Amino acid sequence: MDRAEIERSLRGAWRLFLGRPDALRFFDTSSDGFWRSFSAIILVAPLYALTALADRHDILTDANPTDDFGNGPFWAAKALTLVLDWVTLPILLGLIANFIGIRRGYPAYVVARNWATVLMIVPFAAIALLDLFGVASANLLVLPSLVALVATFRMSYEIARKSLGASGDVAVAFVALDFLVSLAIVMVANRLFGIAALPQ
Repeated sequence: MDRAEIERSLRGAWRLFLGRPDALRFFDTSSDGFWRSFSAIILVAPLYALTALADRHDILTDANPTDDFGNGPFWAAKALTLVLDWVTLPILLGLIANFIGIRRGYPAYVVARNWATVLMIVPFAAIALLDLFGVASANLLVLPSLVALVATFRMSYEIARKSLGASGDVAVAFVALDFLVSLAIVMVANRLFGIAALPQ
């Protein structure tokens, strides 16, 4: 993964969000490009860490003085969530690609999803910074967070539409599947490390 590929792929991700028909041409969907796209996690991880820091800040702010907060379990849960979220859906879809008829578009879908994730996490990282620096209260950040979430849904929708040639209904189903898999991973990781039991 070099700088030129990063810039080209992120440009393609942005054009996907805008609904441009030529967006997929910016991605390397070859076998090598497919596997290299997973290295985009290197770009995602620092931004994800900012959102995790904001979560930690909110937990500690809301916690009682007597509550026992473990930094180790918290960060372990966050790290596991990031890694599992990065690979679970691609693995799941890879196993059933033939059955659901997406084998041809599967590589493009995964490549586009991986690179687009870099852009999708940016607004959440920006909101996390506002939270960490006390620029805005948690209540004021609810609306921007919802807007960011809707933006990620749109991006996921466009990825499915363009890469898989999916109809609107099928694209919506892929958006829902992606979201539900991510939500399940968060819940499992939190429960595994006891984070779910902490005050929220």
